[in-house]
Amino acid sequence: MGRPFQGDLSASVLTEAERQLDQRPASEISLREIAQAVGVSHVAIYRHFENLDAVFAEIAANDFRTVEQLLLAAVSEATNEEEALSAAGRAYVAFAVVHPHRFRSMYRLLGLNHRATKEAATQLFGVLSETIRQGQQKGTVILGEPASVATAALAAAHGLACLAIDNAIPPQVANPLGLSEIVASMLRR
Repeated sequence: MGRPFQGDLSASVLTEAERQLDQRPASEISLREIAQAVGVSHVAIYRHFENLDAVFAEIAANDFRTVEQLLLAAVSEATNEEEALSAAGRAYVAFAVVHPHRFRSMYRLLGLNHRATKEAATQLFGVLSETIRQGQQKGTVILGEPASVATAALAAAHGLACLAIDNAIPPQVANPLGLSEIVASMLRR
């Protein structure tokens, strides 16, 4: 480990941290483990990241952007606003089910004032709010301030995603289609 790192250390650290986060919760991962897997001392990582939370915050920002892109794709493929909400819910829940530890880490890190993470989360919320607003204009989504309705929709989708991750939903409902239908039915006008 005494030789200089060849390549982009920041990218390598993020890739390794993502790999580990796909396997176990953030609370079980250490900066030393990531450094060892990358082949550097943990001190070398501090040249690029303030601490382990800063590493996870970068991943969370990227994951919020990924979920935003998944929602945009799902909404663009929908045939109407009602289907758009259902598709957005499916995309959100599917990401959570596929990446449960990263999903939980995303929201834990919002409270740490990491600028990129907050901006990415705000962008994701904007996509949901705009989908709600368009549904309201077409008369398919309940009325109310779009941001308030979007907050309720996000809370419902997030809660369902967490229940799905924890296997706390009956099997007949615990699939992205069933969960998104629950959220969409709450928002129908």
